[in-house]
Amino acid sequence: MKSITQLISSMAFLSTLMIILNSYCGYGMGLSISYQIITEKHGGSLQCVSLPGQGAEFIITIPIR
Repeated sequence: MKSITQLISSMAFLSTLMIILNSYCGYGMGLSISYQIITEKHGGSLQCVSLPGQGAEFIITIPIR
């Protein structure tokens, strides 16, 4: 179970990530930038599960420090 601090921290991270992604909207760089932020800055991982005709699911994992 996550603590309140962890939840707030997660929400702040996701909010920041969405602002960054929206600022690059239309340039085709969102996934690349997301991957960099998640892996290099936070030591996490970004996975994509995609099935034809079913869409795509992105799994973001960030370690709790």
